[in-house]
This record gives sequence, structure tokens and C-alpha cells, in this order.
Amino acid sequence: MPTQYFCNNENRRDAVRTLKGSGGKPVLNGMDYLEVVTDDQKTLEVHFIHPLPGEANAVPTSPAPALTENNFVIRGGVRVQNIAIVKGSLVFNGRIATFDVQEAGDYSTYTLMLVAGEENEQPPSGFDPQLAAIDFSFKVECPSDFDCAPEDECPPENLPAPLIDYLAKDYSSFRRLMLDRLSTVMPNWKERNPADMGVALVETIAYAADHLSYYQDAVGTEAYLGTARQRISTRRHARLLDYAMHDGCNARAWMCFEVEDGGGADGLVLNPLTPILTRGKDNTVIVSPNPTKLAALIQEEKPVIFETLHPVTLRSVHNSIKFYTWDNTECCLPKGATRATLLNDPQLALKIGDVLIFEEAISPETGFESDADPAHRHAVRLTKVVTEDEGGDPLVDLLHGTPVAEIEWSMEDALPFPLCISAKIGDGTGAHLLQNLSVARGNVVLADLGRSISEPITLITDEDGNLSRPMLKKAPVAQQGHARDQFGQLVRDAQNEPAVFDPQGSASSAMRWEMRDTLPAVQLVEDGDTSRPWLPRRDLLASNRFDRQFTVEIDNDGDAYLRFGDGFHALKPQSDHTFSAVYRIGNGLTGNVGAESLTRLVLAGSGVNRVRNPLPATGGKDAESIKQVQLYAPQAFRTQERAITEADYAAAAERHPEVQKAAAT
Repeated sequence: MPTQYFCNNENRRDAVRTLKGSGGKPVLNGMDYLEVVTDDQKTLEVHFIHPLPGEANAVPTSPAPALTENNFVIRGGVRVQNIAIVKGSLVFNGRIATFDVQEAGDYSTYTLMLVAGEENEQPPSGFDPQLAAIDFSFKVECPSDFDCAPEDECPPENLPAPLIDYLAKDYSSFRRLMLDRLSTVMPNWKERNPADMGVALVETIAYAADHLSYYQDAVGTEAYLGTARQRISTRRHARLLDYAMHDGCNARAWMCFEVEDGGGADGLVLNPLTPILTRGKDNTVIVSPNPTKLAALIQEEKPVIFETLHPVTLRSVHNSIKFYTWDNTECCLPKGATRATLLNDPQLALKIGDVLIFEEAISPETGFESDADPAHRHAVRLTKVVTEDEGGDPLVDLLHGTPVAEIEWSMEDALPFPLCISAKIGDGTGAHLLQNLSVARGNVVLADLGRSISEPITLITDEDGNLSRPMLKKAPVAQQGHARDQFGQLVRDAQNEPAVFDPQGSASSAMRWEMRDTLPAVQLVEDGDTSRPWLPRRDLLASNRFDRQFTVEIDNDGDAYLRFGDGFHALKPQSDHTFSAVYRIGNGLTGNVGAESLTRLVLAGSGVNRVRNPLPATGGKDAESIKQVQLYAPQAFRTQERAITEADYAAAAERHPEVQKAAAT
């Protein structure tokens, strides 16, 4: 199938019509247009650019069999499909082929294809693949009243949660109470000097009473969801109500690299967890990975730090990839496009799963790079890459021999706006054509907010034999979202652990996750054994006694405490045991930096000319407040999880985000 560009001219037809071979005769033939010539809409007349095989001055010039009914196939239709051509009705007259169909089609669009045979949908030899198919309608002269303009929808407004105030007793009230009582029972004692033994004793008791009162109030307050003031206790209460309190999430961004042709970074594999920094005081692109220098830079400039999530091979040929429009000009990729053709010269190394960012590099209105619309940038993950034909030869434009590459991406990544590729600038005699207004950027990798930290942790036990809850020294700990597939199941990696993103999913799916699936980016390595790390979980209720798992609890100050299992729910580590905690810090709205903000790469080497995030970082979210949990958690408890009646089944189905209305019997 030819690539479906929307262009303002028919340069391809003119090229096939005028281009001559070595013998002075045309090289290729192709369909020019189609007409429905009878009132019963059963006779089609196909006009070709040059005379057909078997006719005078036929193209191609080499001997070729005449076309038959088997070379014409009609596809498409809604109510009327599989329309067949009447055998023996095909008639040729120069460059015109006329035939009858068994029945007229409906009001939808059909496609007439010129194929080599019943089982080979490639065009016959000597016919241009770009002009071997043509869309038409049997009802072209019939009026239509349909209007398919999309409707805009606005998200609902998020209202702020109500404020809740608390009162507490203090040291002064206890001191005043005891002095008043002593004045009643000992009227002759009137001493109020702080150095007096009686006053010192009163103040000592008032201090102890204040501490005890606070402890009693705290226990009573933290015992209920509606009155709790500590995040850890609120989180545990909410879990009993089947509500997952989240601690925020770090942001993600698509990073794009431009490398020097033949330089040290051309062909370099960039490993995961490579740091990327926001813009500094100068235009430096490469930052030294020397720990001392890097720590001093971070301390001085305090940049926002992202790290890559997966490896990527940097190639100079992927810096800027041009679209190929088959000789046509004033073209654009239409809104909703899911495929395109790229110029494969120099030869690209694209493969399925790679991410490309389509970007408007030059304004189609003014012709200046500075006027390019930054909103016209879109990331897609390739689902199909074709650089060779069925015979294994390089895929080329048959007219010019130009190497091309056909790419496709999923509907989830469909282009959300028209992307202009070529346009005319100016009016009248001053008008001139500009090509390559938009390009595809390769060398794209997904990165998220956070800086890797490593520190030792030693477990100790108290007098009752309970393990301590060690605290990580750095904060805030990065919280990462995890991907779910189309069936709502968590995507798993090679170790059967929840994956941060789906490498087989669309590019847009990498920026979508549910907050209930966020997990802290923390691992505990025991005795240097990286093959069996201890991994975090939201809770340990589903863990068995052999699972090396723990939970990370964040307090009101953002400090992270590690809580281990008891030997029944998750494995209980031995006391006085030392771990190496490997975790990342960086979380919340801080990571939602704008486009072109991340410009520096921590790398031991050279050859990277430019580092950028063409799209703004998204997904960063601050931790859920206690007030929000107290408001929403009771509603989660009231949700009916069982289905008994027909109405229960319908209500359960309607809770799915892709179901608008459901009925059950």
C-alpha cells in the first residue's frame, strides 16, 4: 500500500507521465483516475497514465502479459463488501480499462487495487506502487449531510479539600493547674521563685505530665483515620479500607541526543541510570562523572537530575531523519496518521520498539526555525519497520532508485495534529518551496526524575526482640509508576517484577500509570549479592515467608523508614545484619520541567553535541495529603466489590474507564 500523505499537488503523477527511460519511452505506468459511468453504478472506467500492455505504445516497453479481471481487486465497504468483477466484462481501449461489477457499493469509500495475482497484492511488473491503488465512491454524485467534527470535552474542576484544625494540651496548662491546686491546699505557701524547690518540683511534674498527655493524645488521635495526623498511621488505616495512599510520583521525559558523525559517541550504548541535568550557567553539554566534581556541581547549582530508564544506542544518522514524500510537495502528515515513509539515505538502523519524536523544525508560515511551533512535537514507538522488499533487496523508490524506509506505529500514538513537511512561503513571483519543515528525531530514551544513592544500613533489635525501622539518610525517595497492559494487568520484566514501563507498548503508554501502582525506587543488596535483592512492596499482606520484600513508609517530614516482614508475611532478616541500600532521590512536582530544560549529560567521553527534551516532563505529583486520604478512603470502603444481582454486575463493568454503559441479564 502506498503511504497515505495528504498533499496539495499531483507531482507523482506528473513524474510517472513525463519521466523517460534510456530508450526515450516512459519507465512506469499507473492509474490516473476512475469513473462510475452508468446510472446503475455497476460499470467502472479506469484511466491509466500510459497505454496498457497489449495496446499500441504500451508501458512497460518490455513484453508483459495483458491485464485480466484477476489483476483488479475492490476492497472496503461497510454494508456491501467483497464486490467482484463480472468475468469477461473487461475491455481495453488504449489507456482505458472498462469492466462491470456484480453489484453497486454503498455510501462508504472503496479502494480499487491493481495486484499481480490473487495471492500477491504487489502491483504487476512495470506499474508504480504509489499509483496502483485508488479510492473511489459508487455514490460520488449523491449528497451527504454527515458532519464528523469532533466535540471538545473539558475535564472537571478539582476543588480543594476542606481545612481541618486540631487543639492540644501543653506544659503551661499543667503548671498553672498544679500551682492553683497547691494554693488551695497550702494557702501559706506563696513562693513562686523558679529556684524554689517546690516550684522546681511542680515544673518537673508539669513537664512529665505534658509528655505523658501528648503520648496519650497521640495514641488516641492516631487510632482513627478521621483524627490521625501522621502519614504512616494514616496510610495503614487507609489500607484497611482498601484505599492505597500514595507518596507522590516522579516525572518522566523523552530525552533526545545528537551525536557527532564518526565521533566517540557514534555507536555508543548509553546505559540505564545515566544522569541528565538541567541547564547550567554555561552551554556545557558533557559533565564529568568524577564523583568529587559532580558532587560539587550539584551542591553549587542544585540542578534537577533525571536518569535514563533503559539502554539506547546513539547513532549520528538518527540525529535528524527526513520524511520522503514521493516527489510530491506541499505535503503534511494528517492528524491521526499511523505510518510514514522516511528517507533511508544514509542507511538507518531503526527497529521495532524504537521511539521517534516527530518535530516541526521550521515554521511553515515564516520559514524560520525560531518560529517553529513547539506544540507540534509527538513521540511514537515503532511497530513496523520495512527497509527491504520481499526478495530481500533494499526498499527503494522504483522511479528514482532512492532508498526508503516504511514505518508504522500504533493507534495509541496516532498523530494528534497535522505535521507540515513541505510548504510554499510567500506569494506571487516571490513564492518559494521549503522542504523538510518537519523531521523525525532518533536517539530517544525515556528518563525519569531521581539521582542514585548508595549507603549501608545495619539492622538492630530492641529489648523485646523487635527489628528497628532504619531510616534512609537522603530524601525524598523517588516514587516510580508502573505499567499496566490493555487487560489491566501489571506488566512484568524478565525477573517477573513490575515494570516501570512497557517496552512493547506505545510511547504514550509510558506516560500513563495509576498512582496506586507507584513504588519507591529502593533496593537492598545483601552481602553484595545483586542477583537476589530485597525489593519494595506497597504492603506485605500478599507476601509469603520466603519473599525478600519490605515496605517503605514516608513520615510527615518526607523521611523514608524501612519496615520488614515478621517471618510469616515476608522474610524476617537477621538482627545486626548489614545491607547496602541502593535508591534514588527526587520526587513530586519538581520534576515537571519544561521542554528544552534538560541539556547536560554525565558521560566519560565526548562526541555528544546536544542533549534535549523536546517535550516537557510530565507525571510528577506531590504526595497525597492526610486530609485527602481522610476524605476519599471511606468512599473506597463503601464501593461494592461483590456482584450478586444483575445491577451489581452492570455497576462493576461501568467502573472500567473504557466502559460508558453496561447492562446485565
